[in-house]
Amino acid sequence: MKAIISGPDLAEDAVAMLNQVKLKGYVFPSGNGWVTFLAEKGDFKLNKKIASAARQPLMHYVNAEDHGWEFTLINNGIVECRYGCDWNDRIKIDDKAYSRDNLVRLIPGLSRSLLLEFEKTMHPTRREHLFDGGSARLFAQAMNLEHYDWLSFDYVDGDFSR
Repeated sequence: MKAIISGPDLAEDAVAMLNQVKLKGYVFPSGNGWVTFLAEKGDFKLNKKIASAARQPLMHYVNAEDHGWEFTLINNGIVECRYGCDWNDRIKIDDKAYSRDNLVRLIPGLSRSLLLEFEKTMHPTRREHLFDGGSARLFAQAMNLEHYDWLSFDYVDGDFSR
């Protein structure tokens, strides 16, 4: 799971949250108002224990580059915004819970101009538009995320276990 939180005492909050839910994880230094952390047991699905333990807005961001990407923004245990694009068999878009207003309200450092650019790419119609990672990267840049390329607890843990 790649999750990102924002707020004061970023890294300390992520460590405390992982300890609270009794999961191993890796916490990156904070940057751009975010801290990235990886938790065991689930790279692709939002961990409900982590979501309910978060004291600040929490973004679960997954970019599986070759078959889809998605994000979920949680605040106080409530899904405030979600978007997903999957292209395993055919292009499937999940934008029912997408809310520009909630993103703007909860992410003070976001770039509105890049968010507008992202929104223009939210509904791709051709597969060749998917593999450049443009939409996922635009969103990450609009949110001012520092670590948004593919990361995985298992990959990092494997590197440290050697």
